[in-house]
Amino acid sequence: MCRREILFLRHGKTEWNDQLRFQGHVDIPLNDEGRMQVGRAARRLREWRPERVIGSPLLRALQTASAFLSRQPDCDFSVQAALAEMSFGEWESKSIFQIETHYGELYQRWKADPASVTPDGGESFEHVVERTRDVLMCWFPCGRTLVVSHGGVIRAALVALLGIPSSVAWKMRIDNASLTGVEERHGRYSLTFSNDRIHLLDGSGDPALIPIHL
Repeated sequence: MCRREILFLRHGKTEWNDQLRFQGHVDIPLNDEGRMQVGRAARRLREWRPERVIGSPLLRALQTASAFLSRQPDCDFSVQAALAEMSFGEWESKSIFQIETHYGELYQRWKADPASVTPDGGESFEHVVERTRDVLMCWFPCGRTLVVSHGGVIRAALVALLGIPSSVAWKMRIDNASLTGVEERHGRYSLTFSNDRIHLLDGSGDPALIPIHL
């Protein structure tokens, strides 16, 4: 029986995450806290042993994937352009406060349902869902796959795989360096857990001793 396990890892924290700025396609590196986060995530993932890692081409995701690959250098790794964060157009580099101030009603509609609004010069949420679905449902075979990507893309992936409405997207919390698990059996996808960040909590001990079960 073919069984697929997909583990999503959001990139570690950046300075713009701390400043609540929309990053989108802007190529921002991890900050010191982000590098610490992905190091702990990588130690936890060591025993899960995926057959492959696929990830976004943006620097913050590549640095996150590298933290894991440095511990398992023989694992197959592929960069997939379709896993890059969604483009927010004119909103990129602006803080949430600035966007609320200058795009108030538009932003509120977008938060309520990202499929109902596309930021000026940005990418529609439907397109993000489509490109993410194409990679996750068609690209890789059975077994375990680690997907290193972004908050918007992980939410789009859950919309695509689970068939949930887009209006749920921004109601799902996906923290930096958190893990979200999905399994597929007989063509049916199920969410096994989301936003698991126990490896980042004070007092959590050695992340390598915290098991991952999909």
